[in-house]
Amino acid sequence: MITLVLVGALGAAVQPPAKAGPEKHRAGVVFLPDKGIDAPIFAEVQAFFTQANTFYGEEVLLIGDGPRKALRQRLAKCGADLRCLAKIGRNNKLSEVVLARGQANPAGGVRVVFSAVSVATASVAREITLELASSEAVKVELARTYFEVVGIITPGTVTIENAPETVLVDGTPAPTRNGALALLPGPHIVRIGDEEQKVMVLPGETRALTFASLQPPPPPPPAAASPAVLDAPAKPAQAVSPPAPTGPAPTVAVVDAPSVEEAEQREASPSRWVRWTGLGLAGAGLVLIGVGGVVGTGTTVELRSGTSQAEAQRLNRDARAAARTANTLLGVGAGVMALGAAAWAVDVFVLSREAQVTAALAGGGAWVGVRGRF
Repeated sequence: MITLVLVGALGAAVQPPAKAGPEKHRAGVVFLPDKGIDAPIFAEVQAFFTQANTFYGEEVLLIGDGPRKALRQRLAKCGADLRCLAKIGRNNKLSEVVLARGQANPAGGVRVVFSAVSVATASVAREITLELASSEAVKVELARTYFEVVGIITPGTVTIENAPETVLVDGTPAPTRNGALALLPGPHIVRIGDEEQKVMVLPGETRALTFASLQPPPPPPPAAASPAVLDAPAKPAQAVSPPAPTGPAPTVAVVDAPSVEEAEQREASPSRWVRWTGLGLAGAGLVLIGVGGVVGTGTTVELRSGTSQAEAQRLNRDARAAARTANTLLGVGAGVMALGAAAWAVDVFVLSREAQVTAALAGGGAWVGVRGRF
């Protein structure tokens, strides 16, 4: 038995079914409990319908207290008069009126009789009786019969990977089409061979099932590699001693790296004045550029009212002279700065290189090694 709460199944990813036009099915459910029944169990029935109505409010109208209290009273007055029930349902744009009558069960619990009255024919379309001994039984039984009670018959789809042409659904053979089954809403048991699975089918929704017996066998493991054939170890080579020299011992002259004292003297070599001269020239050029910028600020002339023409000409000449002086200072400063930068670069990248040469002469040949530091 499937002990799945319908509302829990709906809450995962279910959306209300798409609207199907003006003739869409809609059932009005009215709860009519008898006196003396187990109130908590019947309250669970009403709570189940209220929660399910979150998803199927367009297909199911709950008629109870609150805004629909007057409608509930009118339906209750109809009693067993099917024409009366059908007329009221038709006036409220319902397809069916579902009476949920709660009765005390002599064996314990509550008996709920759902009678669906068609407003088109004024007859009972179906009647479903549930024996509910506990609150847990409410969830189980309504999960199984909810869609049938309210008349929602929009099928759902169950897809099966690598499905055969026929499977067993609730013990009855059912054909598959392209690996899919169209089933009425509600819980079902799908069986293939010795393997079965339970699935809750929801209106207009698709559920996927995977059966282990239908999966292709895993690929065979790769063949074990054959042991490699190793060649016999080669015979170790005999060490050959060089022939003893027959002539006089060679004379070797070596010029090696400079000593620490020599390195310090090189650090203080005359090339250092080039670097400092370059830095000084660059600084002087920067000063000239700054002076030129200051002089350039005097190239602007402001004429006030009452200034004579001669005074205006004199101010114009002064401004032009200041502009020429500023341009000269800027040009000379840039040139001196560039010259200083060039001198600094020559010292760093050319004059400060140090190289040391190691030479050796031997009988029958000579070799020279050069080692530098930059």
